[in-house]
Order: sequence, then structure tokens, then C-alpha cells
Amino acid sequence: MSAITSRMITLVKSAIVFMTTLFATQALLQQKTFEKFFLGNLTRHTSLCPPVNVTLDTHFVSARHILCLDRCLASSNCTFFSLDGIKCSLWSFGVDASYQTATFAAPTLAAHKPSALMPPVDVALAKLVIPGSVYPGGYDAAVLTMGTSCIRKMEDCFCTSTTKNFAKIDLGAPQPVAKIVLTAPTTDDCPYFTGIRIRAGLLGDATDPVVGTTPTQVPTQSQQFEFPVTTGPVQYVYLWRPATGDAMCLCKVQALV
Repeated sequence: MSAITSRMITLVKSAIVFMTTLFATQALLQQKTFEKFFLGNLTRHTSLCPPVNVTLDTHFVSARHILCLDRCLASSNCTFFSLDGIKCSLWSFGVDASYQTATFAAPTLAAHKPSALMPPVDVALAKLVIPGSVYPGGYDAAVLTMGTSCIRKMEDCFCTSTTKNFAKIDLGAPQPVAKIVLTAPTTDDCPYFTGIRIRAGLLGDATDPVVGTTPTQVPTQSQQFEFPVTTGPVQYVYLWRPATGDAMCLCKVQALV
């Protein structure tokens, strides 16, 4: 068999594999569509939750987006994907359903995630968090509004110190918030989530209306709690744990409209 004939057979086989993949992907897309977004906080996400990188077939460079999408759909762990030339990156942590509505500081990474049908918008995404204090060795309070579940250990979430155990999220302007959602920390930090008082209003201090308090029972790790807001527009979410001499710990704050 000549080298030319062998090469032609290889190309035909590759084309058959590609067309099979293409048709399978098109069928899956009828059930699951993806939308573009820009992933922020790249230093944190690439170091804590790095993707699995796959090199795509260079024969089908023009279809690399479809091939990368197919790899993501075929993986049980892939939650979204990004593409850089022929490098397909499969990420395995969650991003909020309305993540694409927020603007994160550069640098960001273009990626694609499953689209949701009219998800509630989190107006706290990428907003300023003002902590009373930060526990030594813990993560910056900005993690509360990053909008992802990239967490590997308890230090990846936010904790105050044992004094000034409060934090304030500034939404930038009054918003028609319907509910506040808090995500508990992990492992040994879970006890420091109990008894957090949630205020939501226009002043950002202890005079804003109380919309709820986290349970006194220690939560399971990463457990979410919802608190309806019926007191009017909200610009500030103010969190305070009255327990004297104790830290306040949590992983995420959402303000859904």
C-alpha cells in the first residue's frame, strides 16, 4: 500500500469519526444548549479548580468548538468548557445560572455553559463586599459574590475574625430583591454559620430590616438557606453574627430578583 493511499484511508476514517460526532452532538443540542459567558477571578479558579485539558484533532480546526462541546457533553464531570486554539478545557465546578449577567474585572476567560430558561438574576454577582474583618489565613471576602462553587477546603471560603464579625454587600443601587440566599461553609467552619442575622435595606447598617437569621443547628457543608425579602428595595445586604468572641463564616451570598 502506498503512503498516499494509506494517508487517504486515515483521512476518510477521521472524517467518518468527525461526522458521527457532529450528528451526535447536534442531537444532544436539541436537549441541551450552551451559552457564552466570561469567567472571572481566573487566578483563583485555575489554581483551586483547574480544568482537564484535551488536545483536539488538528484536521478539523474549523469545527473545534463542536468537538470541544462534544467532549464536555460526554464527560460526567464537565459543567462548562473553554477553547484556546486546539486546546479544549473541561471545567468541573458550578457557576451561577445568571453568571453571564455580571461583569467581572479583567482578565476574564470566554467559556460556554448550559443555558437556563429564565433563571433568577443574582444582582450581588461581582458586587463589592465590605468585611468588618478577615480571619488570618482565610480567603478574601470577595469570594462571597464570585458566583461559583470552586471550593476545595474550608479556607477557600470567607471568615471574619473573632471581632468585628460582620460583612456588607453593596449592590450599587436599590434593587427589587425577592430573596437572599446564603451558602454555608465547609467542614470545621460550619458551626460559625449559625445565628447569622441578615439585614436588607437602603442604609447598610444595623437599622436596616431583618429578613432572617441562619438556624442555630449546625448546617451540612455547603448547605443553602433562603430568606424572602418583603420589606422593599435593597441596596445593601448586612450580615452579622452576634455571638461574642466568635467568627462568622460562609461561602456565598446571592440577592435574587
